[in-house]
Amino acid sequence: MFWDTITPILGYVMPLLGLSFFQDDDGGDGDDGGDDGGDDGGGFTPSASWRSELPEDIRNHPALEKYQNSAEAIKAFVAAQKLIGRDKIPLPPKDATEEDWNEVYTRLGRPEKPQDYMIPQDVKIPQGMELDNEIVEGFKQAAHKSGLTPKQVEGLYRWYMDQNISRFNTVNTAQTELMKKSENALRTEWGAAYDSKLAIAKKAVKSFADEGMIEVLESGLGNNPSVIKFLAKVGDALSEDTISGKGRGLTLTPSEAIAAISEMEGDLKGPLYDERHPEHKAAVEKKDALYKMAYPAR
Repeated sequence: MFWDTITPILGYVMPLLGLSFFQDDDGGDGDDGGDDGGDDGGGFTPSASWRSELPEDIRNHPALEKYQNSAEAIKAFVAAQKLIGRDKIPLPPKDATEEDWNEVYTRLGRPEKPQDYMIPQDVKIPQGMELDNEIVEGFKQAAHKSGLTPKQVEGLYRWYMDQNISRFNTVNTAQTELMKKSENALRTEWGAAYDSKLAIAKKAVKSFADEGMIEVLESGLGNNPSVIKFLAKVGDALSEDTISGKGRGLTLTPSEAIAAISEMEGDLKGPLYDERHPEHKAAVEKKDALYKMAYPAR
């Protein structure tokens, strides 16, 4: 049954290659059952000179040099038949027009319009990171002009977003660390006055900064200790209470408290040294409070 099926096929293929089927070494038809010198049961005899049976005009063709026997050549021929009939997309010549290339892009799978590209929706955008829709639409336009397929666009989009998300996380982490460093530095310098000083700085920003300045401060400049101290001084100078006349309810920085102590102790005729003075007790209490501000517990 096997040979009844395969014989007609080989009878068609072999002539195309210029080969004979079941041909022995002396040109017989092989039906006498004689030894064919290494027959593997399939009718093919491995031989370095198998191409001698081919027509003279093709037996030395370079394409046949890689095959060790006729069996390998026939297998390659059958494999080549599978490619026959498949759609081919020829590349345009060097002087091709944009229209020529557009035809190639379309056949490769480029959508009709840039808007037809489907952007992956499973990309997780971190909180606080804004996705610019104009950039996304511009990306689609550029991709369409370059002839990219939907799969290529998806891959590039994922790579682009991965880069932006990684950069955003890096910057966000750096800003968080900078805020902590700035806060620690100001807490050390301002001591117990930190909260009130920070409130004054924020009030100054809220009262005088426009949207542009607020945007600049939020971009990272607002975490700079020097900027925060400057804003606190601005708010302090514009408030009703100045450094020389602060009320009891306000807290001084260590340096301000030390200056106030020096001023009190320098007033030898003041209530601090006169126990009979009606404000002596209040002066002592004030000095004690100033010492706590000047040398806060660490």
